[in-house]
Amino acid sequence: MTNPGFGSRAPLINISSRARVGTGDDVLIAGFVVDGPEPKRVLVRGVGPTLSTQGVTSSLTDPQITLYGTGQQRIAVNDNWSDGTESPEVARASAQVGAFSLPSGSRDAALILSLEPGAYSVVVTGANSTTGVALAEVYEGLP
Repeated sequence: MTNPGFGSRAPLINISSRARVGTGDDVLIAGFVVDGPEPKRVLVRGVGPTLSTQGVTSSLTDPQITLYGTGQQRIAVNDNWSDGTESPEVARASAQVGAFSLPSGSRDAALILSLEPGAYSVVVTGANSTTGVALAEVYEGLP
C-alpha cells in the first residue's frame, strides 16, 4: 500500500537528540538517511559547552563528532568547530538553517559535508573521555 501524501510532503530539515554522553559504548548516536537521487549538503553538529548558556546543567565540555556511512565506514571527524578552516562556512550555514549560533572558540563540534544518498550515523563522544549532556544535530537544506 502506498501513502498518497508521500509525494507532496515537505522535506525534513533537521533532526536533533539530547542525551548524556558517557565513555566506551555509552555515547550519543543519531542516525539519519539522505534520500533522493542527488547528494545533499548537510550541517552536522555536536553541541556541549554552548548548551550551558541555554540553561542545561552538566553539559559535555568538549564533544567530538564522528560521521559514519553504511558499513561503519568512517567519513569525517571534528573536534572544536572554530579551529578548522570551515568555521566561517559553519557559522553561515547555522544561520541559514535557523540553528542557534556557536560562539567562536567554543569546544562544540561541527562539520559541513556533501553526502550521497544512503544511511549515516553521527556519534558524539567526549574528547579525552569527558562526559556530560550533549546535543547531536543534523540539518539539511544548505545551498
